[in-house]
Amino acid sequence: MSRLVSWLAVAAAAGLAWWAWHPPAPPDVSVVRVPIPPGARQAPAHWRVVTHRFVWKKGAEAMRARLQALGFAPIVIVREEIVEVHAFDDPRLFASEKEARKAAAAWRKKGVDAVAVEVRAPQGKRAYRVALGRFYLDAYAREQAKRLAATGLAYRYERRAMRLPTWRFATQPLARAEAEAVFRALAAAGLGEPRLLREDEFQRLFGAALAHEGAGG
Repeated sequence: MSRLVSWLAVAAAAGLAWWAWHPPAPPDVSVVRVPIPPGARQAPAHWRVVTHRFVWKKGAEAMRARLQALGFAPIVIVREEIVEVHAFDDPRLFASEKEARKAAAAWRKKGVDAVAVEVRAPQGKRAYRVALGRFYLDAYAREQAKRLAATGLAYRYERRAMRLPTWRFATQPLARAEAEAVFRALAAAGLGEPRLLREDEFQRLFGAALAHEGAGG
């Protein structure tokens, strides 16, 4: 009898130990769905249509006029950027502005738009050069090279990185469907190689330029 009691005590102790290491699983918790107040829902994203970059001011003005003729009132984004240009110059350096202007006049007689510009010569000395054109587009640069070669005069050409003012045009923030309609209209008209940007991406790329424009106005 005492042996049976001892065996039952050992079994009870083992059961309690197993229960301590293997507690029963908690009951299933039902999923509680809390409605989001209307004001807390995320607002639909806005979009903008942006044209490509213009480096030539007259080209930018022509694009603005075409956009306005189509009924658009574009936002103008103006900022300085590093632009790689095709640079044509008279290869000579002149010690005086008078000499440079005389050389520029000779180029103009050949039908080339030339202007005397001040440059920094070696050892930081002041000198002058005759600029024969700065072109952003490859096609215009090729045409200029042909014109210069036809004069029979020597000229210098190089690709040069310059900080220049640039222009782009953008719409006001629009709903996605409206922005896509504007994008298709501009693309079909061949205007400005448009890009479709979400408002957050637009602000990341151009927000600083818009803020500066507003502060300047």
